[in-house]
Amino acid sequence: MLEKLRQLTLLAQDKPDFNQVILTALQGLLDGLGLDRCAVLLLSPNRKRLQPRITLGDNAEQMKQSFVLELNEDAIMLKSCLEKQQACWQGKDSETLPVGDILQQQLPVNGYLVAPLRVENKTIGIFYADRQTTGREISQQDFDSFTHVAQLANLCLSLAFRGS
Repeated sequence: MLEKLRQLTLLAQDKPDFNQVILTALQGLLDGLGLDRCAVLLLSPNRKRLQPRITLGDNAEQMKQSFVLELNEDAIMLKSCLEKQQACWQGKDSETLPVGDILQQQLPVNGYLVAPLRVENKTIGIFYADRQTTGREISQQDFDSFTHVAQLANLCLSLAFRGS
């Protein structure tokens, strides 16, 4: 994990491209936190769904093809993440926020992590991660580390696009 944080810090000093920052962050989440799968999902043009752009980990290709999250009125947790630009999580010790019946069927019962993906102050999607394959719980410490990586990746992207 520390190595990926260092790489992200070095990327911030250069002019990284979007994919380079995202891949470094996602690899840090997989390897450093022991997550089973993670992804970046981008908002659709009408801002009513999140669609996978980059997926890593267990069943990554299947996730990329089928893991589309609808942002209907019941998806309070995802909307909160996007609109308030705050990371959220579901796990054994987390506060439960409604996600809606349709999303509940797609998301693992043992927990998951989401954080806004921002370029400067514009939210363009989310970072997503879980332990669906192994069924291991998500903890507060996992959430804190996940949030740290997402924030650093967002900083890298903002710095990269600021000079564009």
